[in-house]
Amino acid sequence: MSQKNQRVMKKKTADDKQNPLVKHKGRKAGPSRGEAPGQPGAPNPAGSQNSGYGPCSNFPGYALAGNAEMEIATGRILSMSKEVSQLSGLSEKELFSMSALEVMGRLNPQMKQVLAKRLSAMAAGEDVPQRVQYSLKDSLGQERWFLVHSTPVRDGSGAPAKVKAVFMDITEQKINEEKLLAARRELEAKTAELDQMNAALKKLLDQSREDARRFEQRVVANVEDLVLPYLERLHKTGLSADQQIFVNVAQANLKELSAPFMRGLSLRFPDLTPREVEVANLVRMGSSSRQIAHLLSITRRAVEFHRDSLRNKLGIKKSRRNLRAFLANL
Repeated sequence: MSQKNQRVMKKKTADDKQNPLVKHKGRKAGPSRGEAPGQPGAPNPAGSQNSGYGPCSNFPGYALAGNAEMEIATGRILSMSKEVSQLSGLSEKELFSMSALEVMGRLNPQMKQVLAKRLSAMAAGEDVPQRVQYSLKDSLGQERWFLVHSTPVRDGSGAPAKVKAVFMDITEQKINEEKLLAARRELEAKTAELDQMNAALKKLLDQSREDARRFEQRVVANVEDLVLPYLERLHKTGLSADQQIFVNVAQANLKELSAPFMRGLSLRFPDLTPREVEVANLVRMGSSSRQIAHLLSITRRAVEFHRDSLRNKLGIKKSRRNLRAFLANL
């Protein structure tokens, strides 16, 4: 071979080495690993045999679990990554002899209807959400959740012909969501239980207060009905000066028992006069108008006037309620 021919051959060999479409020893021509034909450097989600569990750069926060490609009209599976194939528990021969609907029917019959509706809508050219969640049972019978991102592929006429699906495992997120929901339900149940306990305690407290109020009323009524009248009579029996002092002290101390009623009446009905409060207390004790007139050193007509004013201010003037009974229940 002449020197000129040798120079030409060397130049041709150098050019071939720079051309990726020329076959070389140990390397086949064509797109590099992970590239789609005719698109150097582009990812090939459908049909890739190298997509394992791990972070998905296109979908941050999710673990890529595999991918598949199918015909929209027939549901025929065109390609499927080995991860999805292993998940189904079916052999490659079984998978490619079945439609996607048949496979879904085995993994989750309920989700089969969801997939059927999506494929039907795609075939009709309708817009469908790109992402949908599927619950599937893996080859071990364990429930797994996947977020599936679907991308329709159109034919030359622009009609949707195929769909590429990328599967992302969201089982861990679903488990955490269920734990959060369970914790929230437990918290709501405990809150409801605490509300019931608080309501029961409030009812008991109100009952306790009512019982204390009624007990106080009984004590006061007994003192006023059974003790004070006899002290009044004792006061008029010609006691010595010291005896008069002792009786006055006893009367003053016992009358303090009725003070809560008089204070409560004034607070509840602030428009009552001090004289009307005195008359009301004596009426509650069961004193007659004549007795009240004698004790307060006023006329009987004045007592009747105060009684009528009390019925008016207490809001029972037009009713048939007994004034003493009404005052006793306050």
